[in-house]
Amino acid sequence: MKKKVNYADDRGEMPDKLFVVFEDILPSPAEFARALEREKVTINLSAGSLSKFRRMAKKHRMPYQALIREVLDRVATRME
Repeated sequence: MKKKVNYADDRGEMPDKLFVVFEDILPSPAEFARALEREKVTINLSAGSLSKFRRMAKKHRMPYQALIREVLDRVATRME
């Protein structure tokens, strides 16, 4: 038989350390608009690079095309 838990001491108060306040979790309007502006391109990748992207995407449970797009976007942003 399981031991019952007595909740009589609970005053409904939660310690502050259990909560984390996030600010600016949404992208800025400029970033959001940029994300919507997409163009289709054709790119030739080496078989090795493509297989690496596919493995990484599978590990993170996302489409490999989205992973490639994200990597290219980040590299392009750093080059600015």
